[in-house]
Amino acid sequence: MLQGRMNQRRDPDPAASRPAGRRPNEILAIELSAGLSSALDRLVERDHPDLTRAEALVAAFRDFASAHGLVPTADEGLRPDELNASNDG
Repeated sequence: MLQGRMNQRRDPDPAASRPAGRRPNEILAIELSAGLSSALDRLVERDHPDLTRAEALVAAFRDFASAHGLVPTADEGLRPDELNASNDG
């Protein structure tokens, strides 16, 4: 489980700057323990030397979320709220 504090900063009027039904990317500020920070540095060095620490953290969480069924995969198709007459096959 993630340890530390998480703060969110959001656009004052997020609906004005994105298509209907789409959530904006959120900026999260997190505080990692020294051990997790070192682990992140090792991950970047070993597996993702071309990424920043933030990008590597996002990639690691994306892998975790996908492996645990928390985000849809490409072969799951459209979510019910994305279905409409234009995508009837």
